[in-house]
Amino acid sequence: MKMIGLKEEYPYNFLSPSYRHSIQIGGKRCYSLTSFLLSLSCENIHKQEKIYNAEPKEAFELSKNYNWRKSQRIFWNGERIDRHSQEYQKLLDEAFIDLYSSGGFLRALLSARYDELDYNASNDPSKTLLTKDEFISRLYKLIRRYYRESKCEIPPVFPWLKEKEEKKYKEFTIKLIRNDNNMEKILKVNLKKEENEEQIIFQIKKKLDGNNMKIISYTREITPCNDIYFIIKVGRK
Repeated sequence: MKMIGLKEEYPYNFLSPSYRHSIQIGGKRCYSLTSFLLSLSCENIHKQEKIYNAEPKEAFELSKNYNWRKSQRIFWNGERIDRHSQEYQKLLDEAFIDLYSSGGFLRALLSARYDELDYNASNDPSKTLLTKDEFISRLYKLIRRYYRESKCEIPPVFPWLKEKEEKKYKEFTIKLIRNDNNMEKILKVNLKKEENEEQIIFQIKKKLDGNNMKIISYTREITPCNDIYFIIKVGRK
């Protein structure tokens, strides 16, 4: 297994999110993938531009006073985006697709295409804007894209390059319908029929945990139109 990082040898240093591979997202040119990710915590468009145009070390200093972890929301193009949403995953996809068009990045990726890759990052999406799985899975996805475009088959001795079933990011809406006091809130969660209810509750618990809150109780309701709701009472831990 090969570790990706700026201090590693080629090509693994070139694959680091902090390496200077300029990317363009929504018409905006960013110094590097890390610079782009650091800028997402800043709501002010002009200050955000300074962050994504800066090299990673400077971008870190410019962004350290902004905290997305409490709200689990990020900002791009003046829009607020849920860190755990499909919309955010699409934003990451756009960034990696542009990386693929970078000659230096692609050459490094192809040099490492037969290696099982690793990256030192958390896999908890509530703590980082690019988990290890989000990063490594997209690198493998780009390698598979190269094989498809080259009309070649992936050698069977490299099973980690085989396409895996991708996680489905379920959409659900949380609405605050009553704030009893500073300690307890009543939330209304609207689900779609095909969503896994247990998984939704698990995701809500994770979100609340990041804000030092917990579920006290909840009830399940079904409307005449077969819409499903959870009415959830939450409070401080």
